[in-house]
Parts: sequence; C-alpha cells; structure tokens
Amino acid sequence: MTPAVRGLVMACVGLFLLQRMLDLLSGGGVTPEINGFLGMVPQKALLTGHVWQFVTYLFVHGSVVHILFNMYFLWMVGCPLEERWGSRRFLRFFFGTGIGAGVVVALVALVGPPEGMWIPVIGASGAIFGLFAAYGMTFPDTIIHVMLVFPMRARYAVLLFGVIEIVVLMEGPTTAFGTLAHVSGMVLGYLYLYFETPIVEVVSGRSRRRRKLRLVVSPPRDLDKKRYIEDQIDPILDKINASGIESLTPRERDVLRRFNERQ
Repeated sequence: MTPAVRGLVMACVGLFLLQRMLDLLSGGGVTPEINGFLGMVPQKALLTGHVWQFVTYLFVHGSVVHILFNMYFLWMVGCPLEERWGSRRFLRFFFGTGIGAGVVVALVALVGPPEGMWIPVIGASGAIFGLFAAYGMTFPDTIIHVMLVFPMRARYAVLLFGVIEIVVLMEGPTTAFGTLAHVSGMVLGYLYLYFETPIVEVVSGRSRRRRKLRLVVSPPRDLDKKRYIEDQIDPILDKINASGIESLTPRERDVLRRFNERQ
C-alpha cells in the first residue's frame, strides 16, 4: 500500500474494530451514538454546528461487508493514483470529493422531507467514487475486473458504475442518501480534475509567472554526464535501495524517467 492509502485504511478499520468492541461491552448501544456523533447527520452538520461530521463520516462504516468493499476499492484505485500524484495531492482529492459529497447530501436533505434531516450518512464511498472517476480519467485503458470477474477497460467500468448508481437512485428512496453520495462523489471527482489546474493557476498566479519565465531543461552534455549522474541519479537510486520505489517524490520519478529515456 502507498502511505496515504495505508493511513486511511488503518483509520477506518481501527474505528470499526473499536466500535464493534464497545458494542460487545455495552450490549450494542454504542453504534447509534457513534453514527449520530461522527456520521453526517444533515440536521446537526448544517444547523447545529457539527461541521466535523463532513470529515468524520468518511471513516464510519456500518458492517463488515460495507468496510470490506470500501477498503478493497480504496486500495485498488487509490494506490495507483497516489503513486502518480503523490500523497499530498491524493489526500486533497480524497477529502475534497468526500466532503463535497457530504455537503451535497446535506443540502438535498435540507429541501426534502423533515425526517431525512436526521438520517446518518456513513462510509467513505463518496470519496471512493470520486477516486473511481479519477482512475477512469487517469488510466482509461487499464483493465479492471468488474465484480472481480469481468474484464473491462477502466473508462467503461467507471461509466457502468455511474449508470448503475443513477438507476438505483431513481428506483427508490431506501438507500437514497448513500447512493446520492456515490453519484455526487463521482461527479465532483470529474469536476475536480477538470478544473484543478486552472483554479490552482489563478489562485497562485502561476500562469502569469509562466509567461514571464520559461524553464528549459536540456540533456546534460557528455562532459557533464558523470557529474549529472552523481548529483541527480545516484541519490535517487540510493533512496530506492533504502526505502523502495514508492518513497520517490513525483519530481524524482520524473528525473529518473527522463534520464532513462535519454539513455
């Protein structure tokens, strides 16, 4: 596992085991309290100031099957994305889509039947469906196995998941909020990646600076090749030997890739 995915899995599984242990000791009275305090209850999160619930609901799960599938999909699509993006960008995306999905559900509940304001929403599925969208956009031709059996290109599998969730959402209200979180996470994941670069450039002013200064990276001359290897490549190889290739930063991976291409 990559570092951020490992941390998220440990947090979710740790909270789930603690919840089950407290349930055994108390005769089953802890789970409703945890769901009401850490789960996303629209009435509390929007109107009572329990804003932390937009984050903590991602770590609460209701059953063994629920957490098993969520952690499996988090590992399956999260690790390749974290390797490509780096941990910081991965976590920013995970929490951005997860929190966004929770806000969408709470706002829909606000204009729906009053009883919906008190239904706890739990689970990391909203963020994970956002990761599905990102995986389909980043690795569109990678083969994944739908239902662990049927091979399908990632772009088509993601579309299939989205259609299924929309159909379920339209069929009935029994799991409406959970399904709405899935659909919202997927849509927000797509929009996040689509608008991420322009927004970052506007906020940081990077596009304006880029027009003023262009950094040109040229291959080292033969006379400087030995020094280039000693200064740039050898430290990266030492880091791989010491901590594994997953420890490399995106910049180090890019340096190594460009050096291999020139070779």
